[in-house]
Amino acid sequence: EAESLTHGDKSTAVVDGILTANEQRNKYAYIVVNKSPDKSQQLTIDFKSLGVKTPSKVNATVLEGRTPDDYNDLEHPDRVVPQERSLKVKDNTVTLSPHSLTVISF
Repeated sequence: EAESLTHGDKSTAVVDGILTANEQRNKYAYIVVNKSPDKSQQLTIDFKSLGVKTPSKVNATVLEGRTPDDYNDLEHPDRVVPQERSLKVKDNTVTLSPHSLTVISF
């Protein structure tokens, strides 16, 4: 479940993601997009249904800019770069940065 992001008569879920696993189903990657230009979003992961003990932190690679209009160009090739982070898990929930793509590994 996610809020909707609306522009005119069009809307889309503000959070979109896909969960992938290795063949043994003991390593997971959750690729999640927060489309909100200015609001963090909460993502709840049902670790128990995956057979995983709920961790206190998860590793993540986050791609985001300072603003939704940030982009890389020849003069600024590193304005938007992936950053390795540790995300706190509280009540099976992690916080996604505004306007970001996050790959969560557990």
